[in-house]
Amino acid sequence: MSLEAAQVRFEAALEGLYRVFAPYPFRTNMPCCIPHCFEQSEIDALGAKLLRSLEPGELSSFVFSLLLTCGEVEDFKHFLPRLFELTAQNCAGFVTAEIVVGKLERGNWQTWPDLERLAVSDFLSSWWRLALELDDNTRDDCFAALCCAVLRGR
Repeated sequence: MSLEAAQVRFEAALEGLYRVFAPYPFRTNMPCCIPHCFEQSEIDALGAKLLRSLEPGELSSFVFSLLLTCGEVEDFKHFLPRLFELTAQNCAGFVTAEIVVGKLERGNWQTWPDLERLAVSDFLSSWWRLALELDDNTRDDCFAALCCAVLRGR
């Protein structure tokens, strides 16, 4: 597969994530450990912007707590497309791929509806195909993420 073809497939899979998980809105009342882990204003700030415009720094501390001390599976599903996008872009200041993709297991993703599981699998597969075409650290990050998604799910 050429780099161009891999990029097109990746972009289509990313759009698929946004489309499939669009029905999950930001919940202003998502359960969070307030005020110990977060201030309500920090959570409100996440919902004040469009999902696609959230920056790595705005999400990095939140993603560590997601499904632990903040948020439930439906909240994870809301943020999933953007979290996966930033992870695949290997954004500076963002968390590692293992942390983000590791949330799939915590969210019990193997029990999600077929359409959602397929969108996640398609994204991970297209990310891997793109990573194979790139000459950087992308392969290592992607491989680590795939291990989190596949091996932990067994």
